[in-house]
Amino acid sequence: MSITPMSPDQAAWGKVKHGSLLSGNYAPPGSTLSGNQHLRHYLYDAGNDFAYSAAADGGTTRIIQPRNGGTATVAGLEVQARLPLGAVHPALRGLTIGADATMLHSAVRLGIDGLDRIEQTQDAPSANMTLRASYAYGPLTVDAAMRFTGAYIQEYGLLAVSQATGLPIIGSAFDTWVRPSRQLDLGVTRKIGSNTIRFQIRNMLDDIGYRATLGRHSDTVPETIIGGRQFAVRVERAF
Repeated sequence: MSITPMSPDQAAWGKVKHGSLLSGNYAPPGSTLSGNQHLRHYLYDAGNDFAYSAAADGGTTRIIQPRNGGTATVAGLEVQARLPLGAVHPALRGLTIGADATMLHSAVRLGIDGLDRIEQTQDAPSANMTLRASYAYGPLTVDAAMRFTGAYIQEYGLLAVSQATGLPIIGSAFDTWVRPSRQLDLGVTRKIGSNTIRFQIRNMLDDIGYRATLGRHSDTVPETIIGGRQFAVRVERAF
């Protein structure tokens, strides 16, 4: 069972923008976007809070309580690019490649004894990238996309009170980290008159969808989700 109580002293978080928000376009078609923000009353999950219940079966109740704490600075850069290769050589007509990339730097100052002076924001990968390629020939289109997601903190290392000492267990070594992941998707679309048929394979390489551990480089208390490959067929008809 999971319980999310509200904090009576919770303050509304705010943000103050510093620096500038920049954007631009370049040829071949593409764009960039960058900026940074400063957050006050940074809101975060209290972490791996486990309250041991008195149930006879020895079950546990998980409590995640939102808390405000300190300040945070976030800076990011987003880049998008698309290149039709037919412009490079006529033999490559119909082939297009592209990429989307996001890079994020964050610094959170929670002011909690036991945690590192500077942590990262929760649920915010430092890097995301998607590589795309497509080929169109008449009524047939083939496309592929490879997505990479960087590691990120899911919960800070604020554990329950030790049953042996009665003291709280706190430490950045106990931060819950989600490991980097990747996913390759393939698709084929065929138009037949007024009908469109699309066949798609998601996660073609059968990569792990999600893996989290206590500690960034350890295998302590792992949680893994394996989604497997997914196949889909969609038929559309225009009237």
